Amino acid sequence: MDPSFAPMMLGMTLFLVTGAVILLRPITKRLGEYLELRAEERRGATAVVPADTQRMLTVLEALDQRIARLEERQEFTDALLDGRQTNRLAQK
Repeated sequence: MDPSFAPMMLGMTLFLVTGAVILLRPITKRLGEYLELRAEERRGATAVVPADTQRMLTVLEALDQRIARLEERQEFTDALLDGRQTNRLAQK
């Protein structure tokens, strides 16, 4: 194995984890707020208006769709880059 492989993998891992935190923090923050509202509703402290619940469900569904599209794009990019690597190896 190439001795520069380990630092490269460490750098890529750090980059990917940082990117995931930046992308997913707003989603998890809103999900946390939603779960807090649901917990308060169960305790009877506050009553959540059905329109608010419906709005939150709509937002979560939209986020789910966006994440699904991002996953598809990532898989396509990975496949494209993998194909380039294969083509480069075949040319050598």
